[in-house]
Amino acid sequence: MSRTTSSQSVRPRFHRPRAGDLYVPTIGQVVEAKRSTARAYVRTAIGQALDYAAVARRHGLAVTPAVLLPSEPQPSMLELCTSIGITVWWPISSGDFREVRP
Repeated sequence: MSRTTSSQSVRPRFHRPRAGDLYVPTIGQVVEAKRSTARAYVRTAIGQALDYAAVARRHGLAVTPAVLLPSEPQPSMLELCTSIGITVWWPISSGDFREVRP
């Protein structure tokens, strides 16, 4: 799994957190994964990602919230996430992911 940012590709190491679907210590993200880009799924992911990030911060971790989706979300959902500080990830090819930061 790698992320594409600018002209580099990074393969972050994922760990299972106490809360959230993934914790990526190398980039300081707590990630909520969803199986659909439908509005209801993205809205649920937003609330969960924000909650998990708050819990992690209370335990001393410097994290930002992120959402992992199965494909590129609708522009309105991408804008909503990034406007409130949530990074959005989705696969673009075998092992590579697109990352859009706030």
